Amino acid sequence: METLAHNAPMLAAAQRAGFTVEGTLRNAAWAYGGFADEVVLGLLVEEWTAAGRP
Repeated sequence: METLAHNAPMLAAAQRAGFTVEGTLRNAAWAYGGFADEVVLGLLVEEWTAAGRP
């Protein structure tokens, strides 16, 4: 998943769900009249099932 780097609530929710920050795409998104960084997060199926999720 991707979200803007300044979107702290979304980053926190994704990390609570088990997602890991994979990297940052600098100045990759046009938002609010300027460029902003995007954070890329990932979750492998092995991580999902290891956490006891179906």
